[in-house]
Amino acid sequence: MPSSAPEDWRESLYEDLASDERAQRASPGKGPSISRYEILNLLGEGAAGQVFRARHRELGREVALKVLRPVVGLSELARQRFRREAQTAAGLSHPRIVSVHDAGEENGVLYLVMELVEGKPLSEVLAGKTRPSREVLARTLEQAARGVGAAHERGVVHRDLKPANILLTPSGEPKVADFGLAHLLDSSAELTRTGSTVGTPLYMAPEQVEGRVGDITPRTDVYSLGAILYEILTGRPPHLAATLMELYGKIVREEPAAPRALGADIPRDLETIALKALEKEPGRRYPTAAAFAEDLRRALDGERIEGRPAGLAYRAWRRWRRNRLAYSLGAGAALALLTAAAVGWTEREKSRRLVAEREKRVDLLRDHARISLDAVLKLRRVGANQEMDSFIPGLETAYRQALEGAPDLAEIEYLMGRMHRALMDDEKAEAFQERALAKDPLYAPALYERALLLTGHFGVGLGKAIAESRQLPAGPATAKVARALPPVDPEDVEDSRESLVRLRERILRDCAALERKVAAGAADVHITDAHVRTVQGLLAFHRKDHAKAREILEGVIQDNPRLEDAWYALGMTLGRQAALEEAKAESREATLKRFEEAEALWTRAISHDVGYGLHWLGRASVSRARGLFYMRRGGDAVPEFRKAEADLGRVLEITSKVPEALYRRANVRDLAGVCLQGAGQNPTADYDGAERDLSEGIARFGEHGDIWIARSSVRVHRALWKSRRGEDPFGELAAAEEDLRNVLRLDPTGDAAYMSLGYLKTVRAGFRKRQGTDPMPDLVAAERDLTEAVRLRRDYPVTWSHRGNALLDKALLRTERGEDAFDDLLQAEDDFTESVRLAPTNADSWARRGTVRTQLGRHYEKRGDPAKAAASGTAAVSDFTRAFALNPSFEARYQAELADARRRAAAH
Repeated sequence: MPSSAPEDWRESLYEDLASDERAQRASPGKGPSISRYEILNLLGEGAAGQVFRARHRELGREVALKVLRPVVGLSELARQRFRREAQTAAGLSHPRIVSVHDAGEENGVLYLVMELVEGKPLSEVLAGKTRPSREVLARTLEQAARGVGAAHERGVVHRDLKPANILLTPSGEPKVADFGLAHLLDSSAELTRTGSTVGTPLYMAPEQVEGRVGDITPRTDVYSLGAILYEILTGRPPHLAATLMELYGKIVREEPAAPRALGADIPRDLETIALKALEKEPGRRYPTAAAFAEDLRRALDGERIEGRPAGLAYRAWRRWRRNRLAYSLGAGAALALLTAAAVGWTEREKSRRLVAEREKRVDLLRDHARISLDAVLKLRRVGANQEMDSFIPGLETAYRQALEGAPDLAEIEYLMGRMHRALMDDEKAEAFQERALAKDPLYAPALYERALLLTGHFGVGLGKAIAESRQLPAGPATAKVARALPPVDPEDVEDSRESLVRLRERILRDCAALERKVAAGAADVHITDAHVRTVQGLLAFHRKDHAKAREILEGVIQDNPRLEDAWYALGMTLGRQAALEEAKAESREATLKRFEEAEALWTRAISHDVGYGLHWLGRASVSRARGLFYMRRGGDAVPEFRKAEADLGRVLEITSKVPEALYRRANVRDLAGVCLQGAGQNPTADYDGAERDLSEGIARFGEHGDIWIARSSVRVHRALWKSRRGEDPFGELAAAEEDLRNVLRLDPTGDAAYMSLGYLKTVRAGFRKRQGTDPMPDLVAAERDLTEAVRLRRDYPVTWSHRGNALLDKALLRTERGEDAFDDLLQAEDDFTESVRLAPTNADSWARRGTVRTQLGRHYEKRGDPAKAAASGTAAVSDFTRAFALNPSFEARYQAELADARRRAAAH
């Protein structure tokens, strides 16, 4: 690659650097609304946010108002860190530092108010066609370094020094901007990925690129100052590359060319200062920016500098360290090399060089993969998922090349697998981890990854096994039979399935091996005890031991708040606990508190990883559950469904690899439509939006049972709306039935499909009755489908209530015809009883059982049994009272039946 002209390297890296910057940047938008400041115009934007020229409304002073990007404000911890960092930045007072006047938060916007510096940044000066001499620019840098040194004395490290952050006043005086903002950006957003996520790539130190957070000190800023000095001397940064990944690799592994090799007229002392500041090892750099500035002054004033060029011995050692794999052949190989040098090239020497070259390629893959993985996670954690896939082609090329040199190295497979899991492609991720462990069965990172992925298989398998165990045996599918069966114990189910036992043992073996490696200190530096406990917590969750899972996972997050897997597992656990509480809780406040707790956890998880779609999916599930809670109690559920819809929309923006997001968004749109329809409002937009989602899901993901079921639900509800408006509903019902037939074609044992078919036929029977045609065939078919549904899953309360409704409608029809409906009423009463036993907060089932008992009272009266008639009336009054307490809106609907039940109860 050409390296002589600045425009060469700028053009070659433009796309990658722009992508990196976009990943950190907020979406541009209108100026914020900050009450004390009038926004005048946009000055610029970068990783930390946008900068506006603004005027203090009372003082009339013009300032630079920096608004941090939206992801920063996601948690209270972020706000606390923001305030702390802002106070630190405001405490810096030096003529070479841009002053911070104020900081605050308004309307959810975090902002800093800074001194307005008229002029231009050093970056524009360096990029200009005509620019000052090297000596003038070096003197400018010396003065800027004095300001950085003053900050170092206060314990503040800039972490993102670059020419763009050195502002030159009209008189040419430098002022360093954005002190603390690089750290603020990282910590406030709680994105603490690694040190490499903070800083501008061309000026980043190796410890930042490699993610050695503990090594980020004032010497990190010294490296950046050295990189700027290098560019002042040579017209280009220390390292050039075709891509961002290649640039990172060079920063870590390669020495920059000596400045005088690029320009013989460059003063030797300035070259020495730049190279000392650019040492790979932080300990060999200047300790602070002040020391760097003082040596720079000495050079410019013609005094003897303190920095010295690296000696020959050190250069040799450094080359050995950088290429240590090539030099790891031992003393005998070294002797052979010396001999070969004396007698000329031999075949053996060529072979050794080939081995060294292959091992170098493996090292490059390590660098490439780890840096790519860090970049992908960085992009995901700030929500720039659309750019993540761009890293795959280059990584796959490096992977193939590395396999040629080290086909037995497990790390290569692990890194590829971890990359694919970061991209939410678990199938490929698991295949790579299996290959890694085939090469090295005790490779700790791969053990963790496989154990984590296997817990997902375990959860799916256990769920299916539990569902099968909840089926009713052959014979009558009645509530009495269901109640007589013992409750399903997940542990017993697990132990009875050989496949689940084997899978559990595999996970536990991986955990045990990983635990031993961690305890012995032999695991990868990034794998800790927290990873072992995360797998254990997930296993407990899938085994339905929510209390244990919560205890483990809360401890993990406290110890390692960066572990997104633990956040996801804990969010799932809290969500499941909230759902169980919602079904059983007597207290509305206690249930809502559970939902709030789960929602807050997911929000914190999102603040750690904005682009992790499953976190948004988890929060959407909480909003949906809370919406159903309000819906069942006659409250306004639409706002909750809208929140869920927005979160699911975010998932769809982030990734195309979560098909659940489409049908779940369709579901909450469908539910919102039902609520609007119940309130007499037009639900068409929601139903149409839901059907678009589902049709897209079928087109993108093929035949998928949940998508067919969701679309059938939308069509049934649209049929109800059409009927209400006097339009023909039967076409919608026919299309819905076809969807459900497709589900049963895929899985003839799907309880949800039978339940939906039964509900559809009950609805169609009502239409037929109003049309004047016979509804009985549909009611009989509905009862048959719903009986199959309860046989397949006896623990689902909605199925029992749907069959109860079909039986009640059949009984009412028979009563109208003068037929005996007594047995249908008794069975309906039993079905509703089972429904309220399983879900005691379902107001609809309580009210419908009240209706059944009112009808039974009438039958007992006709049969001349006043005692049973009175008992049925009393029981009906109790049911209606309970239903009204749960859902006050039912009172008007069932008032006439309540009066009838009370009369009968009082008459006898």
